[in-house]
Amino acid sequence: MELVTVEKEIIGNMVRLTGLVRSREGEKDVFFEYPEQFAPMVIESADPFVAALLLPAMTNSETLEILPPVSQRLWGNLPRIQEIFNCWYPETLKKIQIRADRFHETRAEGNGVGSFFSLGVDSFHTLLCHEEDVPGRERISHLIYMMGFEVPLSEFTDGRERSVMDHVHEAARIWNKEAICGRTNIRDCFPLNWSRQYHGSALVATALSLGGGLHKALIPSSATWSNLMPWGSHPVIDPLWSSENMEIIHDGANADRVTKIMDTIALYPEALRLLRVCVNKRGGSGNCGFCVKCIRTMTALEMAGVLRSCGSFPPKLPRDFWRRMELKAFSLDATLRIARKKNAPVWIIDGLERALALGRINELRKARGYRRFSTDLFRYALEKTAGRLFLLPNEIRRRRIRPRKPTVKPVAE
Repeated sequence: MELVTVEKEIIGNMVRLTGLVRSREGEKDVFFEYPEQFAPMVIESADPFVAALLLPAMTNSETLEILPPVSQRLWGNLPRIQEIFNCWYPETLKKIQIRADRFHETRAEGNGVGSFFSLGVDSFHTLLCHEEDVPGRERISHLIYMMGFEVPLSEFTDGRERSVMDHVHEAARIWNKEAICGRTNIRDCFPLNWSRQYHGSALVATALSLGGGLHKALIPSSATWSNLMPWGSHPVIDPLWSSENMEIIHDGANADRVTKIMDTIALYPEALRLLRVCVNKRGGSGNCGFCVKCIRTMTALEMAGVLRSCGSFPPKLPRDFWRRMELKAFSLDATLRIARKKNAPVWIIDGLERALALGRINELRKARGYRRFSTDLFRYALEKTAGRLFLLPNEIRRRRIRPRKPTVKPVAE
């Protein structure tokens, strides 16, 4: 795989940064596009495309050759990034050779701080926390939203993104930021596993493309320090993508989503009104109130006592909400602990306990496989009922009887 050229051009009222990529599959034009007013921020550099191409090249086991100049700092970190991804996904992401002959000099740094912002829980938490006067925590100046991240750009044919962009601009006005709403075809060009492998690289590539105006870019965290796992965006990998002029920061891993909602977002009515988490909308605005993410968010809002006044979700949490929750034991266990700590209603705690029990069973099923899990479940039920009395008495007796060690009486002196 070869990055041949990088070109910055004005098309209509948009500025587009395009990289010509040549691989076994032919030639592709990978682009990042923004309104023309942000043209001074867009830099004509290979750095964004190095982040965009590394994982596709590893997937296809192709040598990656970079012809335009690239950042020396980013280039030096690529072997470690490869090692981590290969350790996580040895079957799909292979180590490859990377060649580059030219490196660009350090450019004048921008003074902006950007944060990726999709109106979700993680991005709102990062925005609101950086409004606080905390030493070492800079104020965010730009909110970045990209079409082509949540779903491939080719799916945006019905104008569903317009209301989302309007809400992003509204949030920027409320918190006195500048909204950068762009678009990219990176997901159409490279259909990798988006969540587990590729979304972090795409976020970094976008940030590096804006290096002429930003010197820091915040990537809101999904997981916490206590439950880190292999993921496309990760606090170990994200900083390794930094260049001389752009520092990539993984932000917000100190709190899980329920804590982010109850302790931060629930305090801001404007954030509640604009909150958007739904997966069924496929890049559109609003929340269905039925999918896994909606139910998880509505549960936290109900525990915080703001669901009815939220405005962006149905005002009532279904009593059988636990049936629709994602069966991940570690997240359910954390949610249950928070619910007990916050003295949530009894029916919510009961529902979370049921969901946690199902989550543990589901994890065991995945670990053992359907057939072995069914066999184990049948044997367990059999031994605990009829088998205990009639069918397996000898086996049970052998388990219970243990040979006793001979006791040696002390000899009197």
